[in-house]
Amino acid sequence: MKKLILFSQLVLILFSISCSKPTIGFFVKATEDANGEVLIEDWFKEEIQYARKASKDMGFNLIVKKLVDAEAVFAAINEFADNGGEGIVLCSPDISVGEEIKSLVEERGVKLITVDDRLQDSSGKDLEGVPHVGIWGYLIGDTVSSVVADEIVNSKVNIDDLAIFVLEFSKDDKIMARTEGAVEGLLEGLTISTKQFFKADMDEFSPESAKKSISQLYTSRKKDFSRYVVLGGNDDVVLAAVSQLKSMGLDGSKITGVGINGSESALKELEIENSGFFATIKLRADIHGYDTCRYMYSWLTKGEAPKMDNFTDGEVVDRNNLFLYK
Repeated sequence: MKKLILFSQLVLILFSISCSKPTIGFFVKATEDANGEVLIEDWFKEEIQYARKASKDMGFNLIVKKLVDAEAVFAAINEFADNGGEGIVLCSPDISVGEEIKSLVEERGVKLITVDDRLQDSSGKDLEGVPHVGIWGYLIGDTVSSVVADEIVNSKVNIDDLAIFVLEFSKDDKIMARTEGAVEGLLEGLTISTKQFFKADMDEFSPESAKKSISQLYTSRKKDFSRYVVLGGNDDVVLAAVSQLKSMGLDGSKITGVGINGSESALKELEIENSGFFATIKLRADIHGYDTCRYMYSWLTKGEAPKMDNFTDGEVVDRNNLFLYK
């Protein structure tokens, strides 16, 4: 009987400890395929890994959700609050309902930090009053330009014999900031004419659209060039464009593609010599996953609210330092 009482007390103690831990939600945007399967990008998978590490290191309960639309966001917030959740790190699949999301979390007594995609107010401007951790797109684009400029100079390419293909996506200002930073950086870093930039605005931000756009740029060129640079908003777009150029007969040694994200597919491509994919800018999933949870944990346990604006840059990964990221 005494053993049973002691065991019951131990269970109550462990339950009490578990309940005393703050509960943090890590909610990311997702898509749904034709079969109804919910899918997330590799970037979010990496963020979630870091969020889980933060949970283990700091000792808080972590709830991960993959959300496909605004209705799913509202439902997840309510469910989270109903179950005693205290703070959410959110990348919403719909940023246009920012005011509604902010009102709901305030009503439910839940703290909110947004990550990656900033919520917007009803006028389409950045929503104020919610801490945000985002990507400094223009600076990352400028880093891309430095990588390209160094390679062009080091390989002694004749500047007049250089074509720069830019795959834009005007529907997303954050993606545009990346390509604009790269273009402006190259104009400053190389003595190059604007006529050597060939731009296409993709219908969708996808590999399929990248292949279509790069094909149009390549076939409409007025002359052949000794080097073709490929710029785009992420690794998948650049990888698809480089692959398409090679399928059209262009040798990989004549292509310099620089992506953004540091995705697994990009790192694998860097293992191949003269593939046409030259480097990637690895974004800081550790900060976006681990540190956002750390900010929330400090807010919940110490009352230390994070700064409203937090922006990250990236790290260059090429064949010279690839071994550090395997």
